[in-house]
Amino acid sequence: MVNMIRSPQDGAILEPSSGAGVFLDALHDSGYTNATGVEIDQRLASHEYVPVVNQSFVTYNPKERFSCVIGNPPYIRWRDLSEAAREEMRQHKLFGELFNSLSDYLTVFIASSIEMLEDGGELIFITPSFWMHTQHSAPLREWMLRQGSIDLVVDFGEASVFEKVSSAIIIFRYVKGRKNGETSLFRYKGPRTVTSKPISLDSPLFDLITISGFENGSHWSLSSLEELKMSDALEADCARPTDHLFPEGEFSKLGDYVDIANGLVSGLDKAFRVPGNLQAALTSKEQDTILHAIKALGMKPYASQTVVEYIDIPVGLSEDEVKKDYPHFYEHLNEWREKLEARYSYQKELPFWEWAFRRSEKFHLSSTKKGFIPCKERITNKPIARFSLAPVGAAATQDVTAFAPKEGVRELIEYIVAYLCHPSVTDWFCNRGLIKGGIAEFSERPLSSIPFRAIDWSNPDEVRIHDDVVALMEKLECCQDSERLELIEQVEEKVGSLLPLAHHEYAA
Repeated sequence: MVNMIRSPQDGAILEPSSGAGVFLDALHDSGYTNATGVEIDQRLASHEYVPVVNQSFVTYNPKERFSCVIGNPPYIRWRDLSEAAREEMRQHKLFGELFNSLSDYLTVFIASSIEMLEDGGELIFITPSFWMHTQHSAPLREWMLRQGSIDLVVDFGEASVFEKVSSAIIIFRYVKGRKNGETSLFRYKGPRTVTSKPISLDSPLFDLITISGFENGSHWSLSSLEELKMSDALEADCARPTDHLFPEGEFSKLGDYVDIANGLVSGLDKAFRVPGNLQAALTSKEQDTILHAIKALGMKPYASQTVVEYIDIPVGLSEDEVKKDYPHFYEHLNEWREKLEARYSYQKELPFWEWAFRRSEKFHLSSTKKGFIPCKERITNKPIARFSLAPVGAAATQDVTAFAPKEGVRELIEYIVAYLCHPSVTDWFCNRGLIKGGIAEFSERPLSSIPFRAIDWSNPDEVRIHDDVVALMEKLECCQDSERLELIEQVEEKVGSLLPLAHHEYAA
């Protein structure tokens, strides 16, 4: 990171969380003669060669401006901050404008550091990548682009940079006053655990590619220009007809065609699973209250049949009623009573035998045929995300998101799932979806944003393709494993025929 500095060696340099002085040592060893550290911990607020200011950086207000701010700011969620640190953030002049009580502590370090830069000065930080993607960091990203732009990013992907830190880590260089333009991206391709020895960016451990400048109104993608071209192609294939309702460049989105709901929350899954040793003893009333659910762990793309049985005692019963009508379930759950009563109760009285949060219950327990997707899906090592048809009557639990066609939509769920399983859709989500450390977030907002190829129902060829896809998907739901691959290839080919631009880019 010190080798990334382009400021002169006598330029004013700041390390805003200097700690034990790792950066200060490296700056001194590299010949930088005008560095300053800031450190809140009095035990660490000294250095042999560099002056260190002993105070919180959040309240630090130097008169001078710096040619470079460099360091490793703290990454701390708001809920994990001390009350004193929260109050400092609340008192910051940019609180409520660029960050808030949903923001990570590092956002105040980014914003304050940029304010302390001189024009042309550079900020070089090593941070998790999540702030480049999350919705509540959007005001900070937009403000940054008004002040300057990022010209270099080092992406370590899923590699382990810091011990016991599982976040996806990046290094970025931001230049104040720089007009937005192309960015150099160095992708790490070395061992899973990054070496503690010095690394140069021109080493074989990195691939250098060029990415387009980051833009307002979206998360900041670390995809190459070629990869984004593929996503552009899918959006073009899903373009709406240009008329007075839909301006040029708009594309149909999944959220326009499906209702989306996160799964039911038990609060303690292992307690509510029906134990195998109870099956033979259950009463007919207990059998009737079993909930069949799909879990993310057992899901496959296109179609999933692996269901998990859960205890789902009706709400509103007294403890005596539960003990009388569901004796085996009561006895089993009573063994978990202490942990069940310690669950988060969503500000309501929660008997230990009831589920914690029956969100969207009417949707989940309806007979409507649905598609499922894991709420969090690691897609860096999968060719496609696991969008899947679920058996009729199966519900989604908290690790699964469910969706079904809106009322009046003619596209059947079989077609919708088949489309979402096309590799070009996964590529689009990798490039423009909400990705954190190689894990895609499939909650309502990011799902709604996916381009959707609606059928032109006035075109007989498209209607036939839709019906052919539905028929193939119905076969997939009940096929043998030996037939599965061939059927998937046929489905992919049919869907690809509706995506001439994206399918061409994907094949290329």
